Amino acid sequence: MAGSLRWNIVGGIIGFLITTFAASMTNPLSTSIVRGVIGGVIWFGLVFGFRWIAQMLLQGSGQGDHNVQAMEPSSVTVRGQNIDYTTPDEQDIHAILTSSPVESSSSTAHSDQAVEFTPMNPPKLVTKPPLNDEQLAQAVRHLTQK
Repeated sequence: MAGSLRWNIVGGIIGFLITTFAASMTNPLSTSIVRGVIGGVIWFGLVFGFRWIAQMLLQGSGQGDHNVQAMEPSSVTVRGQNIDYTTPDEQDIHAILTSSPVESSSSTAHSDQAVEFTPMNPPKLVTKPPLNDEQLAQAVRHLTQK
């Protein structure tokens, strides 16, 4: 962790003083001190969290970890540090785009056979004819009787 616990303690004391002073304006002294202690603990935790995040950021960039700096730069491999921006040649792209799916999928068992496309024939949806006024009235009478 970057630094020492002294920063956390100083942050806790500052939080205690600010919270106690703010609470003493409207509360009795005992309540103000209790709230000051709670505020000091919260500030202690906040400072600890900020220091932990700062340590992670510094360690991720290679500035915070002294062991990584002592190693040779070529032997350090960290994921996500290098990005390969190369693209395939135009001939490779053309070959990929012009190849049929049967040619490109050599791992399938049926790669020797030609795959033929057959469209689906789903059943047609049929709508009911609209109900006449007498049928609607009977339906409403039936529902109101129950």
